Amino acid sequence: MRPAAYAMNDLPIGDPRATATREVNEDDHQGMETSVTVSVYAPGEAEAAMAGLAEAVRSCDGGFAAKGTGTNPYDSVRAEADPGYGDESLAFAANYEVQGVNHTFRTQAARFGDRVVLYFAYDGDAFLSSAPGDARIPEAIVEAQNAKLTG
Repeated sequence: MRPAAYAMNDLPIGDPRATATREVNEDDHQGMETSVTVSVYAPGEAEAAMAGLAEAVRSCDGGFAAKGTGTNPYDSVRAEADPGYGDESLAFAANYEVQGVNHTFRTQAARFGDRVVLYFAYDGDAFLSSAPGDARIPEAIVEAQNAKLTG
C-alpha cells in the first residue's frame, strides 16, 4: 500500500537516486490540481519500483489509510486502463470521502528506461467547496512531460 500512498502524495516510489516534483495546471481544467514527479533510478530499480506500485494497487482494492500529519482514509483503490506510455505504465483511481462527499483521485505511472514519472490529480475546487470531485489527468500535461522523457 505504501507505494500507492506515496504516488498519491507527490513522493517517489522505490529508492530513486534523484527526484523532482512540480505542480502543473492547464487553463481549461479549472480546479484540477495535477502534480508530476520524475525520478531517476539505478539500473533495474525503476522496474522494481513499478512492480511495487502495481502490487500495491492490486492489494489495496478495499482501501487503506495513509498516515502523515493526519490520517487519510481511501475507501477503495481500483486499477484503470493502462495508458500505454513508455516501457511500461499503469493507472489507478482512489476514492476518498470527506463529510459524506466522494472525491475520486487519479494516478498514472510510466517507466522510461531508468526513469519513472508519476502523474497525480484531484479536483481542488470540488474538495474545497464540499462538492463531489472526479479528477482527470490532463492529457496535454502527460504528452508534454512524456515527450521530454522520450526525446
